[in-house]
Amino acid sequence: MITVLCGEDDFSIQQALVEIKLKLDVTSSGNWIEFKVPDVTADQLMMSCSTVSLFGEKRNVIVRGLIGLFESNKIKLVNWHNLLALLQSLPDSVDLIFVDGELKKSNPFLKQIKDIVSIKQYPVLKGSKLSDWVNNKIRHLGLNFRSGDVQFFLKRAGSNLWILSNELEKLSIYTMGRSVEKKDIVDLANNNRETTLRGYYVQAGYFLSESISWWPEPLEMAARFGTYSPRDSEKDERFFEKTVAFNYFFNGHKNKLTAEVSRVSLDQFDTEVGDETIYSLQWDVSF
Repeated sequence: MITVLCGEDDFSIQQALVEIKLKLDVTSSGNWIEFKVPDVTADQLMMSCSTVSLFGEKRNVIVRGLIGLFESNKIKLVNWHNLLALLQSLPDSVDLIFVDGELKKSNPFLKQIKDIVSIKQYPVLKGSKLSDWVNNKIRHLGLNFRSGDVQFFLKRAGSNLWILSNELEKLSIYTMGRSVEKKDIVDLANNNRETTLRGYYVQAGYFLSESISWWPEPLEMAARFGTYSPRDSEKDERFFEKTVAFNYFFNGHKNKLTAEVSRVSLDQFDTEVGDETIYSLQWDVSF
C-alpha cells in the first residue's frame, strides 16, 4: 500500500501519520523505517521496500519531503525510474508513506504514481472547519467552554493548529476540570505572545496486553500527574491533579472510549485546603 499525505497543514498530517501507525501496529507487529531529504537515495528506498523484514510481518517505510523536490527540479525523474518501476509492483509486505507539503497536480513524480497511491490532502483549516477542529479538541480534552468563547479564543490564539493545540493543553492544565473563564483565555491564549505558566504535567500510557495475556489488546491504561501555581496569585498556592484513565480503542483514535478518575486539590502554604474528585466518561468518534 502506498499513501501520500500532503498539504500545508503539517499538524493534521502528523496526526494522520500517528493514526496510520496505530492502525498498522494493531494489525501487525511491523517495524518502521523513516527517511528525510536530503538524506535519502533511490537505492536506499528500493532496498527498504524490497527487503523482507526480520522483525515482523510488515515493513513500514516513511519518506519525508521527497516528492516536492521534483517540482523544483532539484532532482531529476530519470534517476528514479528504477524506484518507480518497483512501486508499480510493491510487495504486500510493505506499506510506503510519502509525507510532503503542498503538491501540484503537475508534479512529475506524482503523475507517475497517481494511479497506484492513496492521496490525502491537508489544506490549512479556515472558517467553520477551523472552528470544528477547535471544538473537537475541546471535547477531547474535556474542557468546558461557555457559549461564544470559542470564537473569542480563536481571535486571541490565531489559526496555527500547533499553537491552538498547545494553548488548549495549557487551558486544560490551568483550569483542571472547572469551566473555562474568559479571563483564563486572556491570561493564557494571548495571540502568540510569550506566556509563563509555573508548573508541569507528566502522563504515560501502557497496553497491559504486552505483559498480561488475558488483558484485551485495544485497552490502554494511562496515568497523569499535573501541578501549577497561578502566576498572578497573591498567595502561596499550588494546584495538583492526579488522574487514572482507561482508553478502549475500537478504531484507533477515531473511535475510542475513555474513562477517567481525577483528584484535584489546592494547597496553600503547604496545607491542603480543598479537593475534588472528578469522574468522566467520554466516547470520542471522528469522521
